[in-house]
Amino acid sequence: VTKVTSRLLHLDATTSMEYRSLLETETLEISMDIHYPIVWNEPQLWSCDIVACKATVNFIFAHKFFIMDLIDDWGSKTVPDIMSFVPYTWKFNIILKEFEFLLVTNQHNWIDCSSLKDNENGNMAIGGERADISFDLPFTDFLPETVFINFLLKGKSLDARLFLPEMDTTRHCLLSLVKNSRYAGAENTVDSDKGWRNITHNSAG
Repeated sequence: VTKVTSRLLHLDATTSMEYRSLLETETLEISMDIHYPIVWNEPQLWSCDIVACKATVNFIFAHKFFIMDLIDDWGSKTVPDIMSFVPYTWKFNIILKEFEFLLVTNQHNWIDCSSLKDNENGNMAIGGERADISFDLPFTDFLPETVFINFLLKGKSLDARLFLPEMDTTRHCLLSLVKNSRYAGAENTVDSDKGWRNITHNSAG
């Protein structure tokens, strides 16, 4: 068994696309366990645990093609050969502690790419105290027609928020509605500033 561990502090990952924002996190820990069986051609097991703390993840539809191109660039260019085929399985376990998952919500799919921070994009955020994402990538069959992937998602103290920039015409109306909202009872009161946020905290609108 081969073990590889790493820890990155204050990570800021960007892309080569016009919309550069991708991942920002205070700490990122990666741990890999690679199991090579002694028996020839036995299935290998590659386990990867990723833990990110205070993470902001940006996602737009174009990131899907960016990731696919990245896999193609790093993947093998050789023609598959049954004589050299070795079955293996990747097991991923991703843990996000105090996270914010951002989706751009501008009208007509327009995105402001002029700046990473000071832009005019509206964002919808899904955040929470903790999220667990687990899935397996099985490469145990030679050239399969389809590969089924099951995802297991767990969350704790999740909520959804909307961030609108200063130039948005509905920003002040929505802020006024939230500020003057009244609840039927104390048990229904929601603490809107509970939990860590990077972009969609209450004071930023």
